[in-house]
Amino acid sequence: MIVGIFTPFPDCVSYHKPYAIGQDTAFYYVMDNFSVYSFEELPNIFTPNGDGNNERWYPSVLKYEEVAYCEIYNRWGLKVYEAKGAEFSGWNGNNSFTGQPCSEGVYFYILQTASQTYRGTVTLLR
Repeated sequence: MIVGIFTPFPDCVSYHKPYAIGQDTAFYYVMDNFSVYSFEELPNIFTPNGDGNNERWYPSVLKYEEVAYCEIYNRWGLKVYEAKGAEFSGWNGNNSFTGQPCSEGVYFYILQTASQTYRGTVTLLR
């Protein structure tokens, strides 16, 4: 029997024990633990002020998933934006019910995709 302590190195895949005597069989098991992290970009600020930069709040995670629905509420809990499915093209900072521009401030969103529900805040600056 071969007995030893195996200390792995990133570039080492073999083990050599020079003090083995006779013909024995050695079994070893390799366990590898790893984690996969996915960082979705959910922007928390946008500036729909007509300068051509950051005119819409549109999370880049949506490049990979279709939106089931998106709702945005002001600080008093009043829904100011709603879109379902293919009609979601990003929030332009206007109240989707009145067409009027929303005031600067923090808004709360609920964004539902096929695989996940995202909740958070977004700041609108003009």
